[in-house]
Amino acid sequence: MKASSPLVSPTATDLLRAKPIHSVHVFAFAGDGRMLLNESDGVFSYEEWDEAAEAAETACCKEDGGVGLAEGMEVDGKKSGNLEEWLREVVKAKVVREQKWKAAR
Repeated sequence: MKASSPLVSPTATDLLRAKPIHSVHVFAFAGDGRMLLNESDGVFSYEEWDEAAEAAETACCKEDGGVGLAEGMEVDGKKSGNLEEWLREVVKAKVVREQKWKAAR
């Protein structure tokens, strides 16, 4: 049985109506379209992952969608620098937090 099409940036209402959710995918792309980050959780086929990746790429990287990497953006009410710089800082902070156990040895 084919799963429903991917939800891109769903609202809370979208998520409540979409149950059951079998998998969740998060993607980040560079300005040239290279995939920088892929986090997936749940049960899914390669075809479902590929459909989700294509939907995310379209939303992030195509001419009519996404935010340009050099554009400023607002995060938590604060104006940020460009998107690529912000994404690198977020990923770096996450890696540092998740690797603290190694430093504690």
